[in-house]
Amino acid sequence: MKRSITYSFFILLVLTVFLAASPVASAIAAETAETDFSGFSVMSGVSVIQTGDTEVMVEVKGNSLPAPEITKEGTTKLLLSWPRSYVPSLNWQKTYHFPLVNSVTLEQNGEVLEMMISVNEAMTVKELQGTSPANRYRIGLQTMRARTEDELQHAPKIKSVAPVRSNDPFARNVPVNMDLRDVELRDVFRMFSDIVGMNIIADPSVPAAYVTMTLKDVPLREAFGYLMKMYDVTYAIMGRTIIVGKASSLGKTLGKEKTRSYHIAYAEPQAVAGLLQGLAGIDQIVVDERMRTIYVTARDEQFIKVSEVLERVDNPGRQVMLQARIIEVSDGGQKDLQNSISAIYKKWQFAYASGGATAIDYNYSNIVDSALKTLDARIDYLESRNEGRVLASPSIVTLDGEEAEVKLIRKLKYQSGVDDNGNPVFDDEEVGPTLIFTPTVGRDNFVTIELEIETGDIIGFRQSGQSEVPETTERNAETTVRVREGEPFVIGGLFQENDSSSVTQVPILSQIPLIGSLFKSTTSNTDRSEVVMIVIPHILETPNGKIEEGQL
Repeated sequence: MKRSITYSFFILLVLTVFLAASPVASAIAAETAETDFSGFSVMSGVSVIQTGDTEVMVEVKGNSLPAPEITKEGTTKLLLSWPRSYVPSLNWQKTYHFPLVNSVTLEQNGEVLEMMISVNEAMTVKELQGTSPANRYRIGLQTMRARTEDELQHAPKIKSVAPVRSNDPFARNVPVNMDLRDVELRDVFRMFSDIVGMNIIADPSVPAAYVTMTLKDVPLREAFGYLMKMYDVTYAIMGRTIIVGKASSLGKTLGKEKTRSYHIAYAEPQAVAGLLQGLAGIDQIVVDERMRTIYVTARDEQFIKVSEVLERVDNPGRQVMLQARIIEVSDGGQKDLQNSISAIYKKWQFAYASGGATAIDYNYSNIVDSALKTLDARIDYLESRNEGRVLASPSIVTLDGEEAEVKLIRKLKYQSGVDDNGNPVFDDEEVGPTLIFTPTVGRDNFVTIELEIETGDIIGFRQSGQSEVPETTERNAETTVRVREGEPFVIGGLFQENDSSSVTQVPILSQIPLIGSLFKSTTSNTDRSEVVMIVIPHILETPNGKIEEGQL
């Protein structure tokens, strides 16, 4: 034992010395203590613009910034590092709503400033403009699908910072001056054609709008970017020609649209198609009701939004299980039942205040409810004294917002009349408890329940000619309650009074005329009972799988 302790101490000592001398320890120390950034380069600004349907330009400004090191590319998370650089806030993040770009994050990692660019599809660094040390770098990103296999195989990894000119004219910072008033948008694009020295084709989807703007010494890419954002257009480059138009129209013109199939598991396919049109901006959707499949024709970047929408709308949703006890109790047992219900609720409140309501697993066998066990034991006691009985103990599950019904009835057949041939005609009378409820799950595990309970019984049959007419009782209640998951609530007040009479007589003597009444007696009784329903709701979470997607 002593040798083991000595050996562990030795290993710990060696690791301590190693970490103290390693760069990792220096980085950890720099993060935990105030770092001295004297002599470091300062990054003062980051701007992002999407210059086409496959390209993005990131501009970084600062003071004598070193060349960035490309740590990770070719995925939806691009990582670039600036050694011995920092951003004054140490951490910075901005969210973008471009089709390709989601966000840019700057994070200080010791002496290295790391930039994480989150995009919607795999991208690589296409070019880098700037000579180290520089006050400005322009980093061109391009989607993997826009690069041929030959380009990917022979494209050198950018190690240096030699200035590279872009083949995209609108990525340039050439200053432009414009003073326009009510000029048609297509004519404005023709002006840009003269500036960049390339052909420009205006797609029919370009809106018939008029432009009024004044620009002085504004970079070309910014001026063109303003127009794209204001009129919701984009562009693509084919050789020496630039095509301008709506993204959906350009995708069709350039043959970049694809068709994918999605199997709809839970929602209504027609409803899903409408939601995709409104939320994802998809116009070309075909619905196959028989196969519960929708076919979507769109561009690659749009399919990302389609998947996001489907994950939300085609969801199994939550379910609600209602455990209930419908009890009929006499006057003598009402006090015992009230005390039992009060004890059950206090026990639940204590458990909720101590640690929150216990989550209910989807497997019913795992549901352990001591409150109902306590209640059932009390009901057994009342039944043994003929002071109460259980009319029903239903447990039912339904979807959030869907109506469910439980009928625990018995049918009694009786003769309701005769047919034309004199044969008896029979009918059924249904009696027993019926429970109808519609749950709605709200925030913080609150459940709103619209509930209706109805119960009744047959107290006898009355002869009417050759027919029998059943005499029944009926008790019902309707309510809307809002309770927390696992919280019991009670519905009561369904009272009923039954009048009965019994005759006690002495055989033979009670039949003697005039004096027979002296040998018999009649006793009248009035029985009063109440129907009480105790309900406990449970929210059931249903696991959701991945959207089934196919490529055509």
